Amino acid sequence: MQALMGLLRRLPWPRVETSRSMAMLQATVVVVALVGAAAVGWAFVRAERLRLASTLTERGEWMTALMAQGLVQPVGASDLLAARDLLNPVRDGSVLRGARVADLSGNVLAEAGTPPEGESLEATTVTEKAGFRHRVFVSSETGEKMHEFRRSIDDDKQSLGTVTVWFAMPGTWASLWEGLGYSRLPIAILAVVLFVGNYLVALLMRPIQQLRDRSRAASEGERWQSLNLGGVGEAAEIARSWDAMVAKFEATYEKLAAAHRDMEVSSKIILFEKRRTESIIDALSQGVIVLDAYGKICLINREGEAMLKLERNVLVGQPASLIASPPELAVFIADTQNGLNRHARRTTELTFPMPEGPNRVVKVVTTPLQDGTDTAAGTLVVLGDITQQKMEQQAREDFISSVSHELRAPLAAIKGYVEMLLDDEANSPELRREFFNTMNEECDRLARLVDNMINISRIEIGGLVLNRSLVKTRKLLRDAVSAVAAQAKSKNITLQARIPDDLPDMDADKEMFRVAVMNLLGNALKYTSPGGSVALSGERVGDELRVHVVDTGWGISEEEQQKIFQKFYRGKEATDRKVTGNGLGLALTKEIATLHGGDVKLESKLGEGSKFTLVLPVR
Repeated sequence: MQALMGLLRRLPWPRVETSRSMAMLQATVVVVALVGAAAVGWAFVRAERLRLASTLTERGEWMTALMAQGLVQPVGASDLLAARDLLNPVRDGSVLRGARVADLSGNVLAEAGTPPEGESLEATTVTEKAGFRHRVFVSSETGEKMHEFRRSIDDDKQSLGTVTVWFAMPGTWASLWEGLGYSRLPIAILAVVLFVGNYLVALLMRPIQQLRDRSRAASEGERWQSLNLGGVGEAAEIARSWDAMVAKFEATYEKLAAAHRDMEVSSKIILFEKRRTESIIDALSQGVIVLDAYGKICLINREGEAMLKLERNVLVGQPASLIASPPELAVFIADTQNGLNRHARRTTELTFPMPEGPNRVVKVVTTPLQDGTDTAAGTLVVLGDITQQKMEQQAREDFISSVSHELRAPLAAIKGYVEMLLDDEANSPELRREFFNTMNEECDRLARLVDNMINISRIEIGGLVLNRSLVKTRKLLRDAVSAVAAQAKSKNITLQARIPDDLPDMDADKEMFRVAVMNLLGNALKYTSPGGSVALSGERVGDELRVHVVDTGWGISEEEQQKIFQKFYRGKEATDRKVTGNGLGLALTKEIATLHGGDVKLESKLGEGSKFTLVLPVR
């Protein structure tokens, strides 16, 4: 079968790829045709064999009968002509090999031709009746198949002997081919039918094969293609149905492709907007947490991650209850989402514990997110660090208390001295002069306090403009030391001044410069215990003027050094020792240095003293 299929593939069929099913169908047609031809051939051969056997029997009977009759009585001319015809080879290809006449004892009386001498042991008697026998055997000399016909010679009274003739059949297949000559036209018609049948099968299978190829290509991701076949029949109808389906598919595909392109553009725009929104949210200084309608965290920015001390990739997709510190935050969010006022904005303040440093005070604001209806689509949680605001608020309260005390103390002193003067308690001029000096110092103290408050306010609102002029630095520093000499003496503090003669003059605001130096000196004297020392020095380093104020006071811890320049901030030592002050002096000095393009540096150790350095650029 496989060899037959390979042969069919090499035949000149129509230009259609021969598949296995196609070859099987063609092979089936060929096999059916061959079986039919074999059946016809078998029937023909069988009929031919029967005809040949009948002809030989008739010829043998006729020949032997004629010879037997001729030996007994004369033979007529018509019988001789018939005998001549019988002795010649006929169309069946049989050949007369010999004839023999023998008596009853088997003695040969007459012989013609070359009768066969030997025969095979497998002799077959075909016909045997009274006075006649027909046998078939194979000659041992020539190997030919011999037909032997023997008839007895009888007269009216008795049997005289036998006459025998032998026919050889070497031309059996020649006779068969001659007989087939009558069947060549049907065989040719059968061959034509076979070829035409296979051709028609190929034509009928072509749409199915193309449909198979197109569907296979489509399943592998290729573009669907039409068959574009004409004709009639079920195969053509299938092809037309396929073409209609491909046309509909192409139209649907184009619509889907256009929708897909629009969707890609829309998704890219949405993705761009999403990333831009996330970038904006991520850049906010406030912590932002976005929850979905089920209470799971959808988004958290960098500041929120820092506040909660948890990584974003751990929080995103998890419920808000995962937030463990502070636990009040998770409870507040849960109450917001599950409470009766879940559609309203809520605000609270929570304390976030910090592993290092003071705790942080955070303002928590929850806002419901709407999806265009009354249904909440999620919750927006904003965490605002208000620690600094709380500290400033507390500092302002402390400042008001301190300013009240600072104002009340000199006013009370001035009032007391004024009352004593009115009551003529100061009898001597020296005592009155002392009263007046004390009153003058208290007035200066009030003036400095008011000036500091005014300058701080002007700096905060940006209304302070430097009035630059050429400042004689050495004189300004000496005057500052002289101004605080009395205060140093009253506290038994050694005041030193090391001002080099080559100290350059400065292009600066003289009054602001003086305020900054005075604040540093006053601060040093205030926080130095009696018996200590305060030293002021100046030097030029490159393009900078550096004014150093060194004291042997209480010193400042490393933690407080980060906050000492903040407004209204006062150190723990100052609070514990109940030293009066308002926390504005160092903050104002820092702002003045910054306005001049400089800075204030601090070196200090708790219990050993401090060194403040005012750095200003030389112009």
